[in-house]
Amino acid sequence: MSIFSHFKDRFESTRQEELSLQEYLELCKQDRSAYASAAERLLLAIG
Repeated sequence: MSIFSHFKDRFESTRQEELSLQEYLELCKQDRSAYASAAERLLLAIG
C-alpha cells in the first residue's frame, strides 16, 4: 500500500457526512443517541 492510498483511505474514513433534515429525523427515529447530549453519549458508552 502506497503512502498516498493509505492517506486517501484515512481521509475517506474520517470524512464528515452531511444529512438533510429528513435524513436526520429518520436517523433520530432509529437511533436515540443521534440527538443525545455529550453527557448522555458518555453514559451510554460507560454502560
